[in-house]
Amino acid sequence: ILTENQVTDQPILISALALLNEQHPELTDRVIESLSRSSGVPPIPLELFEVPSAATAAISPVFVHVRGVLPFARLGDELMVAVLNPLSQPLQVEVSARTGKVCHFFLAHPNVWGEIAKRI
Repeated sequence: ILTENQVTDQPILISALALLNEQHPELTDRVIESLSRSSGVPPIPLELFEVPSAATAAISPVFVHVRGVLPFARLGDELMVAVLNPLSQPLQVEVSARTGKVCHFFLAHPNVWGEIAKRI
């Protein structure tokens, strides 16, 4: 699947959830539910948020696109972050370290995540 993608100079996100959604969208909602249950990371309707640049500025655009993390809101001095891989504890630790903030993680649908990430 990945070798069929067009080669560009832009970083590419490799996400099992995004690939599953691309190949078998009928399974995406069930997998999101299972991932949420397994990880304890709740799903969030990211499309309901107006993502401010102050939130996305906390992490470099390349990191957003390659690692599949998207800060989408601030709660005081804390960040709400949408992820495509909620099972990776090291990724969550790295995001908190890079931002220097307490982060609250949420699982995003890959279609919505991708649309918002394109604007960054």
